[in-house]
Amino acid sequence: MRAGKLVLFALTSVLVFSGCSLIQKRVALKDCKFSLKGVKLKSVDLSGFSMDVMLSVQNPNSIDAVLDRFAGSVLVEGVKVADVSNRYRKTVKARSSNTVPITVSVKYSYLKGAATKIMGAINSRRARVGVDGKAYMEFDIPFVGKQSIPYPVKLSRTFTF
Repeated sequence: MRAGKLVLFALTSVLVFSGCSLIQKRVALKDCKFSLKGVKLKSVDLSGFSMDVMLSVQNPNSIDAVLDRFAGSVLVEGVKVADVSNRYRKTVKARSSNTVPITVSVKYSYLKGAATKIMGAINSRRARVGVDGKAYMEFDIPFVGKQSIPYPVKLSRTFTF
């Protein structure tokens, strides 16, 4: 009987401490620094364009951080060109950085009156690109369920591509 209680205690301890570790990695995201690293223009034609906006995540923490997903908007020359929602589950090692792409495909017809302005920026291969959204950490809490905590990310930078 006593050995059974010891095994139960050991299993409970392992689950609690591993759960804490998972939560700590997710909470560590709040201290991360986000920046726009670059833009990769993937294709351009008469109907639209596609590109990857490279989001850099720098983790100053002494533990790994996890970026589960990003949701928000991508802007070019101040015009919203797309709403995005990307799942990553990307681990950013302690005291290092990682880059994640935000992939965007845009049809000029979606932009209506702003299409000419955006086409001009794409053709000149220079544009102010912005990201306005939230980085999320997600985790399951026993007896509560899946929880999602957002951290705001608002960035803008001029790129030549």
